[in-house]
Amino acid sequence: MNKDNQTTTTDKPSNDRRTNHLGFSRDMIMRSIKDYSDDQKSAILWLFTVAKKSDWKLTDIEAAVGYSTTTWHKLFRGRFEGNVNNVCKAIKSYRRLHEEREAAVAPDFIKTSLTKRIWDACDYSLITQSVVFLWGENQIGKTEALEEYQRTHNHGQTILVRLPANCSTLLVAKEIAKEIGLTANGTFGLIRERIFDSLDHKNTLICDEMHQALLTNGKGGSIKVLEFIREIHDRTKCGLVLCGTNVWRDGVNKGEHRKMLGQLRNRGIAHIQLEDRPKKIDLRKFWKFYGLDDPEGKALSIVNDLVAEFGLGKFVKFLQAGARLAAKREETPSWEHFITAFRTLARFSK
Repeated sequence: MNKDNQTTTTDKPSNDRRTNHLGFSRDMIMRSIKDYSDDQKSAILWLFTVAKKSDWKLTDIEAAVGYSTTTWHKLFRGRFEGNVNNVCKAIKSYRRLHEEREAAVAPDFIKTSLTKRIWDACDYSLITQSVVFLWGENQIGKTEALEEYQRTHNHGQTILVRLPANCSTLLVAKEIAKEIGLTANGTFGLIRERIFDSLDHKNTLICDEMHQALLTNGKGGSIKVLEFIREIHDRTKCGLVLCGTNVWRDGVNKGEHRKMLGQLRNRGIAHIQLEDRPKKIDLRKFWKFYGLDDPEGKALSIVNDLVAEFGLGKFVKFLQAGARLAAKREETPSWEHFITAFRTLARFSK
């Protein structure tokens, strides 16, 4: 056994917070492992991302993966002189277990034809290191598909950021920094450079709710946000997916910002218009999940009206409400439970 994998008296986790605390940022890790192979970098960055998101200390990494806190401290600081291949094997072994556990407790996700289009677009962006534009109506499942893509694809390499309301370049930079494991403290210039140092051609940056950049900033502020996002792609060569509603589409293609957004728009090899409403074949996947046959009569009418007016989101919520009602009554789910849930909410609304 490699001596680094043994806990000796001198290797025991220190109570000193400076030693045990995971006080590293992604750009520090990138510099520390710059001479490692791509496979080794990928393994170490994956572990670092999991540790950051889980708010782990070095002792938590030791408990999960093995090796001492001293080993991890040296590795993350670029001072490790042991066999990094063995460390990466241990990381990969833990990653398999971690992903199995995560899959077991993950919320139910039903893959639709829309999901496939969005996932294919994200894959294409990474492979070609290009910009992909996605746009579509609210409540069709865009965000859920992107979140599931991040969860199941290249953990630590797929960066998903939701643009905040009333966003500015500083707010967007902070959101990206937090997502990739950087401190969000400091000036915009400092955070910007650390983001550049933390991403490369093996990453995909996905920005959701892109229409927020057009809605709340005024012309000058909007351009600054979008140019900053473009600069990230240009400097790091990462894949870039820009997703938003049709307001985002119109702003890029024919809005007041169109001319000034020319550089960003022209980098977009793929401009993908998503369907406004889910297809019946996809809706069927959801009701089949709850053990329901195809709806008829009143149930079919409610389904059609819900989907036409509100898209997928509210329809799924009523399916879930019907299933909960059936469980409460200790009955097999049926469309009657769905109708009852719908009528109950309708009464509340009045």
